[in-house]
Amino acid sequence: MNFLSSLLNPLLGRDVLGASASTDPNRSERLERLAALLEGLPRARAELLAAVALLLGRVAYADNEVSPAERKRIGEILVEDLGISVAQAGSLADLTLERELCVGSDHHIVLRRIRELARPE
Repeated sequence: MNFLSSLLNPLLGRDVLGASASTDPNRSERLERLAALLEGLPRARAELLAAVALLLGRVAYADNEVSPAERKRIGEILVEDLGISVAQAGSLADLTLERELCVGSDHHIVLRRIRELARPE
């Protein structure tokens, strides 16, 4: 628990920052949530795809909006470069581009997972 949480949680009676004492600092709930959508894929592959989608979503949202062309391009990258189905790519892109997923603060964890899981092929 961080300092701000330790002050505010008792006052408000809830976990105001969404983190608890048992939260693993090397874990990304956003990444796990998206990877879980990719049923039928090995866990490592699903995590890699979700991590790349999150990174692409964050880049697209750098100007605080995502254009239809950016949304379309993310889907194309997921299909053409990462080899998932059009349906999976569309679902993953749509979820990745939800505002709360684009503005997370765990980008360092997402990037670390890409580095750990990606292999030059």
